[in-house]
Amino acid sequence: MITDHIKNRALYTGVSDGIRQGLEAIASGQYDSAEPGRYELPNGLYLLVQHYGPKKLEEAVWEAHRNYLDIQYVVSGDEYIGWAPLADMQTKIEYDPAKDMHRLTGQGSLVAIPQGYFMILHPDDAHLPCIEYKAREIVKLVVKVPV
Repeated sequence: MITDHIKNRALYTGVSDGIRQGLEAIASGQYDSAEPGRYELPNGLYLLVQHYGPKKLEEAVWEAHRNYLDIQYVVSGDEYIGWAPLADMQTKIEYDPAKDMHRLTGQGSLVAIPQGYFMILHPDDAHLPCIEYKAREIVKLVVKVPV
């Protein structure tokens, strides 16, 4: 898991070409006011524009992915994202390859992600997104990067 402000993205662009492309798509600003939905990017990446009210902690479910890493970026608002090593979690619902999703249970840490910050989550990072922090409405971009 990596978290930082988008202005520091150059520190992470050497990690992989997919991460570089994802951070550049976010930093371009062209999706900040786009309609919610899925937008295809080059090289198998795609970007999700999401608008939502955050969840209470007790309503959220841990998740992890096998085929994609996430770059989650808060355009407006702020939220907590839970994080834990996948190895520390237990399976709640078996892996669904069609959704590239594990549903999990366990304990982790909450990380505040304010406006302008991103979090990179690899397949071995269990995460609990969309948790209420301060904002009532959130606009977030999630770039899915194939691994």
